[in-house]
Amino acid sequence: MENLPNEIFYEMFDFLDGYDIYQAFSNLNNRFENLINSSLLMTIQISSSTTLDSRYKHFLDSNKHRIISLRFSTEPIFDHFIKFYTIDSSFLRLQLLVFKPMSRCILITFLFNLKFLPQLFALTMYFIYCFDNLGDIYQMILHLPVLEYLKLKISEAEQLEINIPIAANNHFSSIKYLVIDHCCTINQLMNLL
Repeated sequence: MENLPNEIFYEMFDFLDGYDIYQAFSNLNNRFENLINSSLLMTIQISSSTTLDSRYKHFLDSNKHRIISLRFSTEPIFDHFIKFYTIDSSFLRLQLLVFKPMSRCILITFLFNLKFLPQLFALTMYFIYCFDNLGDIYQMILHLPVLEYLKLKISEAEQLEINIPIAANNHFSSIKYLVIDHCCTINQLMNLL
């Protein structure tokens, strides 16, 4: 292992969660300590609220600027996370956010802060149930300055309203890839485009 080049480890790290890398290689030896504390960018999958213990919080505090991807598997986990952290410009390199079932009240407050992320290129959100009007949500998302990919999935939705004010319709979005996985009419789709 000592003779393997750093590039091999960086390639392997691409397949691992950032915190798993930290747990496995931190304090192993000087070489690995330098590797994980260098410019290594990390993806983070938060799948349990018990995961956010003091060690995990210390890891996140020390590495916010190196995280490129955050994934939350449930709404309670996300709720627990935002009690301690605001996803804002301190997550300097954050490019991808994935949220599994989420409610509207949390989402609106959260979406407001996303506009301060300078590299947020992709956003994926899943809802189990939905609300009457998606217009305000789409409006906030379409105004994210560098967002290129959006996937919005609603699994238990009938006909939804998507009312976007005319003034917001005149704004050009940076989105190149739009995945709408919920019911919408042709008129609603045209309103989004």
